[in-house]
Amino acid sequence: MADMNDLAAWLRAQLDVDQANAAPDSQARADVDAKRRIVDRCASEWGNDRVEALAEDVLRELALMYSARPDYRAEWQPLRA
Repeated sequence: MADMNDLAAWLRAQLDVDQANAAPDSQARADVDAKRRIVDRCASEWGNDRVEALAEDVLRELALMYSARPDYRAEWQPLRA
């Protein structure tokens, strides 16, 4: 199983890059802020067996949009049934 703390930290770094490239008061900035809240909320649920699997799935799906960037790990691919 992939280390979800590593994935959350990596996603935050990607969002930092996106935020640095977004114009202030833009839709892109609002998008980054929303994604950051999702990552933070998911990361806060580690250890909560009832929602941990959902939080992991959400982070994997968010990371997929950055899969072409350096340091993306194949183990972070979304789990497909």
